[in-house]
Amino acid sequence: MNILCVTPWFPNTPTAGHYNYIYHSVNALKQAGHDVTVLVTRPWTPRVFRYINSDWDRKPLHKELFDPDINLNVCHYLSIPRYYCYELSGPLYSLGTAHHIRRLIKEHKIQLIHAHTDSVGYTTVPLAHEAGIPAVLTLHGINTAPRMLDTFLKRERVRTILANSDRVVLVGEPLREYFAALAGRDDHFRVVPNGFFFHDKCRTATRFQQNEPLRIVSVSNLHEGKGIDLNLQALAGLNESGSRHWHYTIVGGGRERDNLEAMVRGLGLTEQVKFRGLLQHDQVFDALTDADVFLLPSYREAFGIAYLEAMAAGLVAIGVQGQGPEAFIRDGETGYLVPPQDSQAITDLLSTIINDKNEAGRIADAGREHVRQNFTWERHAEKLTALYGEVLESCK
Repeated sequence: MNILCVTPWFPNTPTAGHYNYIYHSVNALKQAGHDVTVLVTRPWTPRVFRYINSDWDRKPLHKELFDPDINLNVCHYLSIPRYYCYELSGPLYSLGTAHHIRRLIKEHKIQLIHAHTDSVGYTTVPLAHEAGIPAVLTLHGINTAPRMLDTFLKRERVRTILANSDRVVLVGEPLREYFAALAGRDDHFRVVPNGFFFHDKCRTATRFQQNEPLRIVSVSNLHEGKGIDLNLQALAGLNESGSRHWHYTIVGGGRERDNLEAMVRGLGLTEQVKFRGLLQHDQVFDALTDADVFLLPSYREAFGIAYLEAMAAGLVAIGVQGQGPEAFIRDGETGYLVPPQDSQAITDLLSTIINDKNEAGRIADAGREHVRQNFTWERHAEKLTALYGEVLESCK
């Protein structure tokens, strides 16, 4: 099958940690026998905006480092902060990308377009239908920016693109209710979880040593909703209970880091908590190898590849009830689930793990086997292939 993947998100190198799930999805489709053409749409922002916000100063994508069998293309379009100049964001994106998409459809005899994010769908869905081919749109999560859907026009634009996509792929079931309300329908929604990348260096890691401190790790963007602040509150509670035999490593960066570091100092945890910052993907596995528990009580989690990678590496994972990790964490069987925004529940659970490391190790082993059998990128590609076949058949 000839597939065109259009995405604003793609890692700058194969080993980069940011947005590597798009690369792994594309690579899995390639390994499954599909011809995949990728168009990475990168914004070009006037320099004045880059001085205002460093997030708008984006590093280059190194095409030469990727597998040449993946037909990787990059185009740039003029971009301004779309939450402030909404009326211009869509037309500017189409102006800079539409001719590239049309060219790739023609040159590679594309049979189906798979777009990532609703913002890309505004351009790709109409172009796919113009070419007489179906459009699949993947939604990776909920954008919580206050300006995202604050007017009727913005909500109507999202509704139109979701309703007109031939299939909408959700990476986790928790997204269904939110996006169904926007689309006005969900009969064309399908859940296709992402996969995980397993690194050989995690095979020999030793876990849950009886006379050693419990080693806890989180890997996450340091944003509101990820629950790192809840972890710190819970660990302070653990100390207050007299259980101080633990260490906590935080991997990741983001706008909340300064606040979290201040919180660590305020709670008196500086000797037990370490911030590692942003790491390359391979380096993340070094952090996982040195841990027993993966703790991320994110209460806005559509799926959660980081949990899968940790579980596959042999850690026991702790997620939140009602969120994406429920797709692979069965509480007390393959991992643990806690109520949302409940630091006391985290304290109580960590205390239980410290007091019975053998049981935690048994659950970690069960979780590792569960995700290795059911949530690899190979399985992800199988599910996408079935979905592509379904949509092509229905569009005949």
